[in-house]
Amino acid sequence: GTLAEVVCEGAANPAFSVCKGQLEGDSFVWHPPGPLCPNTCTYNNGGCQQLCLGAPGQPSYCACHPGYVLGPDTASCLPEDACHPNPCQGACQPRPGGFECICEAGYVLAPDGLHCEDVDECLEGPCKHECHNTAGSFYCSCQPGYQTAGPDGHDCRDEDECARPDACPQLCLNIPGSFRCICNIGYQQQPGSDACLDVDECLRDPCSGSCHNFPGSFKCTCPPGFLLQDDGHGCLAAPTRGEQLAGTVGTTAILRTASTAWTLGTPSPAAVPGGLTPPAPTVVGSEHSPEHGADGPRLLLYYILGSLVAILLLLAFALALVACRKRAARQEKPKAKSAADNYCWVPEQPESRSRAGSELR
Repeated sequence: GTLAEVVCEGAANPAFSVCKGQLEGDSFVWHPPGPLCPNTCTYNNGGCQQLCLGAPGQPSYCACHPGYVLGPDTASCLPEDACHPNPCQGACQPRPGGFECICEAGYVLAPDGLHCEDVDECLEGPCKHECHNTAGSFYCSCQPGYQTAGPDGHDCRDEDECARPDACPQLCLNIPGSFRCICNIGYQQQPGSDACLDVDECLRDPCSGSCHNFPGSFKCTCPPGFLLQDDGHGCLAAPTRGEQLAGTVGTTAILRTASTAWTLGTPSPAAVPGGLTPPAPTVVGSEHSPEHGADGPRLLLYYILGSLVAILLLLAFALALVACRKRAARQEKPKAKSAADNYCWVPEQPESRSRAGSELR
């Protein structure tokens, strides 16, 4: 709404212009826009900042010195745009009296100020394992057996190869950066391969009796009349019925009967009536290996059972002998009291009686 009154040189009447806002935007213009006075270079350089050009009788116009360009108002001069055309390899930024070149990320400005050179980011060691430089960037990689990890892919973590179902035929052992196949007990790894072959344990002769090989294991069996030990290797003679009835007894007692002593485990065959020899335990194959040292308790037990059988037989014989003697003694005493009954009394002849009577008289 500001009213401008312009007095032009050589004009009879002043010129008027009103300040108004533009229909779009927030700037202001004069209305009418002008020129309010005839544009001649003779007055105030034609309103130009640098050069005013024009032929006589023609409207004048403004121009600029080299290195500058005419501004949007057609009167002022601005520094010429040094970035057009772009002299830089990267981006160009106008500066007062010149320009500046700017490089993208991953590049640095060359000494000439125009070109851009690649930055080798691998020199800073950003990767855990291996770093590969590229134009303007880089990438990380991991050694075999590892895989990239972390939000930026710079870290490496061990890969669990054993998670694959076909990694090994039997057992898989994961180790940093790799893995190893191993076999179950009873198998051995084939040289130069991960395959597992069955071990024939019977070749080592581990059994006292017969040995039967199975995939990954073996089994011992004993001949008839022998029992397999708890260790699964040795064989012991099966106990007789008398030994089975004897039960379980101590292992360190000393028994004495009929003034004869035995230490359990060392029966004396001569002390058994009738010359009977108690069966002694027989160990089959106990010499094969130190593994059969567990036969000792069983041997001692069978010796004890044999001793008990011998003692029981001896006691039975002694009791029978005592009973027989008592019975014989009871039968002999009545015969001694009635010994007269064994004699026969004969009456005297009459002659003898009369002779005897005369003698009495």
